[in-house]
Amino acid sequence: MTGLPVSLQFHSYRSNDIESLPVRDPNINAAAELLKKGLSEMTKRKNCRHTDFQFIWRNGGPRNNVHLIYSVWANSQTSTNNIIFENRWRRLLGERDFWEHVEGNDISLAPSSVVQANTWAFDTLLPKLQRYVPLGVSVADLYAGGGAIGLSLVATRKCRSVRCIEINKESKLSFEKTVDHLPNLVDSSINWHHADTSKELLSWIMGSDVLVVDPPRKGLDASLVDALRSISSIKDKAKLSCESSSSKDKDEKRPWMLCAREDSIQIGSKMTLEDRKSIA
Repeated sequence: MTGLPVSLQFHSYRSNDIESLPVRDPNINAAAELLKKGLSEMTKRKNCRHTDFQFIWRNGGPRNNVHLIYSVWANSQTSTNNIIFENRWRRLLGERDFWEHVEGNDISLAPSSVVQANTWAFDTLLPKLQRYVPLGVSVADLYAGGGAIGLSLVATRKCRSVRCIEINKESKLSFEKTVDHLPNLVDSSINWHHADTSKELLSWIMGSDVLVVDPPRKGLDASLVDALRSISSIKDKAKLSCESSSSKDKDEKRPWMLCAREDSIQIGSKMTLEDRKSIA
């Protein structure tokens, strides 16, 4: 750290500063300003990081008039790759669990969660999205995170099944906590899978009537875009392939299936035939 003014920005060094973003939750701007002040304090006093955490907590924690900070976490980054956060989190101050109320549901958020900065737009979007989903269908939610979108469909559209696929394994615990807070599970089969959606898309779309795609910030891989464009022909070919091999003992000849299930969560009804094919 140097004595230069602190500038918090999104993405690259050419990005706009937070204050100039036209659409944002006002509390994000206030929390960012508080963080700037805390970082500025750290530049004035060397080796006093604990004091800076206390500064942020004292001025934005639950005892402050404006409650902006619910908890303070530290992430240990020891690798040399481009991963922003490793899966090594330590809670320093505040509550362990954080909840956000989204379209009638309580959504659990881990410190590594990627959330919507424009919460008003997200709350407006969900009811519109739900109108496109027929009652009682099977849904696959790609890039699902902790399942905010997919789980909102469980209660509102009474889905037969919902599969949430997410590459960030830290989202698993948030998903489980959110499911525990759902008002009624109806008779739905709810699954969360730790997997890279851009790979073997076919294994996730089989048995699904509706696909929900919430792209990551980097955008969709070209291969995934091509697969989505030709999804009808892909599913027809896969159906023939599944029917021709349905009598074979897959667990014996393809033991990796069992490993895939270890990274999955099954909640609610038993797996249907389509569900079993989806992880085959």
